[in-house]
Amino acid sequence: MLFIKKQLLDSDFKNYRLEGTQFFKCNLQKADFRDAKGYVIDIHNNQMKAARFSFPDVIRLLETLNIKIE
Repeated sequence: MLFIKKQLLDSDFKNYRLEGTQFFKCNLQKADFRDAKGYVIDIHNNQMKAARFSFPDVIRLLETLNIKIE
């Protein structure tokens, strides 16, 4: 699934399986991604202030930075 320019302010994705789901230029402020799995969110192209994530899945936010974590 692909979300483009969607207003998802305060959305609840908690515990969702989001394999392959991508967000591009969306308003994800205050969205709840705790315990969600499989999402791809480019932190440079989405509004994410006060969004909630849980560890270890929050590490997925670093994928778009093209860095290596060892």
